[in-house]
Amino acid sequence: MSDGNICTIEEQALSNSSNGTSIVCLTRGDTIGLTLVAESGFISLVAVLGVFLLIFVSKAEPMQFSRLIMLLVNSAMLSEIES
Repeated sequence: MSDGNICTIEEQALSNSSNGTSIVCLTRGDTIGLTLVAESGFISLVAVLGVFLLIFVSKAEPMQFSRLIMLLVNSAMLSEIES
């Protein structure tokens, strides 16, 4: 942890001996950067799925969509009754 890495002494020794192929010790900045990249990727995934959902809903006929919703509600109610 002396050079900013978030690793124990044993983990640092393993990282140094394996040239980073077995374990990688990240600095605090690397950890924050990786977190931000993962979070932005998740937000992008949610946005893309939302667009696909909006396209699906706009293309489906209103009667078919309401029938699908009723089937989902009925199946949820039946599963609640059974359990």
